[in-house]
Amino acid sequence: MISSGNSEYKSGEIVYGIVEWAERSVWNGRHKNDLSVVVGGDGSGLKPISPYAKPYARALDVVGITGITAYFAVTEVAKPRPGETTLISSAAGSVGSIAGQIAKLRGSRVIGLAGSDEKCRVLTERLGFDAALNYKSSSLEAQLREVMPKGPDVYIDNVGGALSQTVMLQMRWPARVVDIGQISTYDDEGGGWTVDLRPIHNNCLQLNGYHPLIFADYIPAALAQLGHWLETGKVVALDTVVNGIENAPKAFTGLFRGANVGKMIVHVAD
Repeated sequence: MISSGNSEYKSGEIVYGIVEWAERSVWNGRHKNDLSVVVGGDGSGLKPISPYAKPYARALDVVGITGITAYFAVTEVAKPRPGETTLISSAAGSVGSIAGQIAKLRGSRVIGLAGSDEKCRVLTERLGFDAALNYKSSSLEAQLREVMPKGPDVYIDNVGGALSQTVMLQMRWPARVVDIGQISTYDDEGGGWTVDLRPIHNNCLQLNGYHPLIFADYIPAALAQLGHWLETGKVVALDTVVNGIENAPKAFTGLFRGANVGKMIVHVAD
């Protein structure tokens, strides 16, 4: 039996935070009253998981950092309106899959880009996307024009690189781009996406850099809304579970190969 002498936590309480990859981790007991641990802080605080986290893994996706990232990207930055078209890259990933569902709830037509035909079927059949395209297709540019003849109004970008340049060339005039990440270029020399500004200029695009930390004060309300959507089935969680802490490195590198559908989760113990 392992117990804690920290009076701030009740026996049996389930908490989460940023700690080592380990079956057991020692925490130094410092506590932060802000919510930075939820959105990528320094790990100096542990938080009780949301009551909506059923099972507990939902605290890692829909009612955790993934859901928060998707929620604010859509509701506060992209702000898709009914009748508009929203295009999402890495749409079968942890953030993209939730962002697409939230955009649908706001009345937008939603198109997803994913790395396989199987992932595209998940988007349309399980999550209700209006269409999904395999971005590895040799005819992607033609397919984009077919499903969006006038281009998207909103592009929620998790990928960066060549794919995003292709998309921006076809966007409406004007339109909005929300940059959540550039996973396709993280290993490139210099570590980032070098952007060709011509389609941004020519199509009068609004390019918005984004991090959920800027909405930290509103995280409790966001978690409550996400929890309600999860509980009522309006948002569906996708995850890929890898068993065993010894397989954590394999799971992590799998993210960069597109091995996951939804959130990549390492299951250590019941």
